[in-house]
Amino acid sequence: MEVNSISTLMTYNPLCVFADDPVSDVYTIMMEQDIRHVPVIDSDGRVEGVISQRDLIKHALFAFDDLNVLEKKANLSDLSARSIMTPDPETITTDIPVSEAARLLLDNKIGCLPVTDGRKIIGIVTESDFVKQVMRESEG
Repeated sequence: MEVNSISTLMTYNPLCVFADDPVSDVYTIMMEQDIRHVPVIDSDGRVEGVISQRDLIKHALFAFDDLNVLEKKANLSDLSARSIMTPDPETITTDIPVSEAARLLLDNKIGCLPVTDGRKIIGIVTESDFVKQVMRESEG
């Protein structure tokens, strides 16, 4: 069964964080929920940014070069999500063709696209969602 709609492919109501949340909380959410991307939203649910595992590594873990790993993790609470997020990320709506969403991921070398209704987040599509769909199609 070929998927023609983002609404079939996306994860609804993704876990999100706020820009002022400590990076330590973002890290905990991502590790406990085994997710690689977290949208950053404002109080109205509008997308302000995205944090990826790569952002955590790049901005947070290497921000304190002279500290050991435990000290680095402790210092994550001093950083806000805003300080490591990718601001104003590409977003899509449910009416975009799946092929165009895939092209956006590839062309921009990003791992996820928040799905919005206006600017308010309603879901997320990740590279993994596309891989899972290809696997389903090849099995059935």
